[in-house]
Amino acid sequence: MSVVESKSFHKSTTDKLKLYASVVTLIMGIVAFNWSTIDFIIRLAVLIALIGLGIFLVFASAYGRQFVVFFKEAKIELRRVVWPTISETKQMTIMVMIVIAIAIVFLMAADGILRYLLQLFISLR
Repeated sequence: MSVVESKSFHKSTTDKLKLYASVVTLIMGIVAFNWSTIDFIIRLAVLIALIGLGIFLVFASAYGRQFVVFFKEAKIELRRVVWPTISETKQMTIMVMIVIAIAIVFLMAADGILRYLLQLFISLR
């Protein structure tokens, strides 16, 4: 049983409001940065502050906590993966190239046969 399944995240109206507020905050930062006529450094500072606030609001919600748990579990699963060795990787690469070559030959033959049949059909008209 995973952590997400064992721990239920209660997603309330407050969490949805936090997400909406974060989106509005990010949009306000982008609009303020692009349409403001004040100094560039101040606009950049306001943009960074509003992006930080938006990210904080996302991670303060149940959705953000669930997002963090998901990536923690993904990191744990990556440790469990058995990665192929170099020789296995080379063998699989060669096998894929052979299958691609066979598919190319088959498609070229089918194309040639269909082209010939189409020309034969057109010349009979």
